[in-house]
Amino acid sequence: MRKHISIANKIDCTGCRACEQLCPQGCISMQPDSEGFIYPRVDENACINCGICVDNCPQLVRPTIKNMLTEPSVFAAKIKDRDTLLKSSSGGVFSALAHSILEQGGVVFGVAFDKDLVARHTYAESVEQISSMRGSKYVQSDTGDTYQKVKTFLELGRTVLY
Repeated sequence: MRKHISIANKIDCTGCRACEQLCPQGCISMQPDSEGFIYPRVDENACINCGICVDNCPQLVRPTIKNMLTEPSVFAAKIKDRDTLLKSSSGGVFSALAHSILEQGGVVFGVAFDKDLVARHTYAESVEQISSMRGSKYVQSDTGDTYQKVKTFLELGRTVLY
């Protein structure tokens, strides 16, 4: 029996690339559909049916949350620096969190448009590098190999904001 990622309904996939990055055989590639959204495609000849892709898909396997609140707590924040606020969205909270992590020697991951105006996940190790990550993008973003990079930074003992 085949046990690999198979997307029958597009609503079951966000294009996060977790399956692709976790596959020990490297047999999953992300391919765009006719509208440009990416979905996994499995090379069934290379697949060993380990099921890692299915077992770790955040859309197919929903975690059970113990002690879940029946009414959510809500927090609101707004950065006080007017210049940063005007260059940001969502109250500039990303900038405040990013600055804090970078001051600790951490790494900040976010989304920026590349030269072709594709929203891609990237990372910053300095305050100067986060400006392109500010602002909402409202499009599907390409996570690339950022999960693997996060793992590497964490293994090096670095704090990561994703």
